[in-house]
Amino acid sequence: MLAHEPRSRAERSSIAGGGRQGILIAARQVISHQGVPKLTLEAVAAQAGISKGGLLYHFPTKEAMLHGLLHEHHCNMVQACREQFLCDPDKTLPGRMHRAWIKAVRAGIPDEEDLQLGDIAAIVTNPVLSEPLQRFWMAWGILLLEDGLSEEDALLIQITLAGLKMVRTLGSCLPESQHEKLLARLEAIATPGQGHKEYDESCVWAVCANDAWKGK
Repeated sequence: MLAHEPRSRAERSSIAGGGRQGILIAARQVISHQGVPKLTLEAVAAQAGISKGGLLYHFPTKEAMLHGLLHEHHCNMVQACREQFLCDPDKTLPGRMHRAWIKAVRAGIPDEEDLQLGDIAAIVTNPVLSEPLQRFWMAWGILLLEDGLSEEDALLIQITLAGLKMVRTLGSCLPESQHEKLLARLEAIATPGQGHKEYDESCVWAVCANDAWKGK
């Protein structure tokens, strides 16, 4: 089977440069086109254009490579949310962290299409990977509890965003207009008419992802 072409000049450059990042990009491409069941060290090495030995230098096992993929994915997710958090015009209004997540989903979280929920569900059957995955979502939920929204509104937003991901994973056709209306409704729920909350501009979101995947 022929390796798939990288989708952008940046990806081609990263793969050509080799190393850990190039391997992870190649692994995402294999997942994107063939799914996690077809992800093997041999397939990724072929996609990256390197020897299997060169891949093993960075990732000695398939589990180590999947661990790296999921860690990177969650760091990308958190960073996308943090960027939206920092540019929120209502900096002292409760719900700022939820609004950031909604806006990040609207803008598109990097590599999310490559690591769909169905693929992650397959990965979770491996206990080596399920533990850090659970730690991440637990830490994420704890952070969102400090956002100043009511428990009902916070849960409504979080579960709806997870449901939207599931809809995309299952291939259900949700018209773009309906998708946008739903996100706009969630954003309205996450923007209370009054209230005040002091936020730490530096935020600890990135730490949330790193600590979870490093076992802290």
